[in-house]
Amino acid sequence: MIEKIIAALLPIVITLMLGFLAAWHHDFDAKQGSTLNRMVMLYALPLTLFAGMMGLSRSVLLEQANMAIIILIGMVVGYVLVYLISYYIFHKSQKNAALLALAISGPAVPFVGVPVLGHLFGDLSTIPIAVCSMQYSHESIPGAYNDIYTFIWQYRWF
Repeated sequence: MIEKIIAALLPIVITLMLGFLAAWHHDFDAKQGSTLNRMVMLYALPLTLFAGMMGLSRSVLLEQANMAIIILIGMVVGYVLVYLISYYIFHKSQKNAALLALAISGPAVPFVGVPVLGHLFGDLSTIPIAVCSMQYSHESIPGAYNDIYTFIWQYRWF
């Protein structure tokens, strides 16, 4: 089992080390790094997930519906719990509670999901990665922005 974990995480560690060395040697500046990150998140990751999902049959996708529902419920419940605990128990402001909930409940699946889950679970890994990515970008982030906007609007009159 430890060999499988190391084999899944080693490419990430090596990639991070190469990025660190490139930055240390000034091979990239901040603008180029931002452009590269944007290209990966806007084009490479969605196309990889799309290709993975298209490679699966409809029956395999439908078999994974329960897992998708569990992931969605887990992420939404996690966001709501952290938000409520931060706001009511720790007396954080609405915007701080929303950002804290977003940071804690939003997993980094889009960033590390493909190399790690892909190595561990093969083609079926595209389903949880896609579900987590969609939930995070379509529900968690807008929910946090809505909470922050409500906070700003509420105190705008003072």
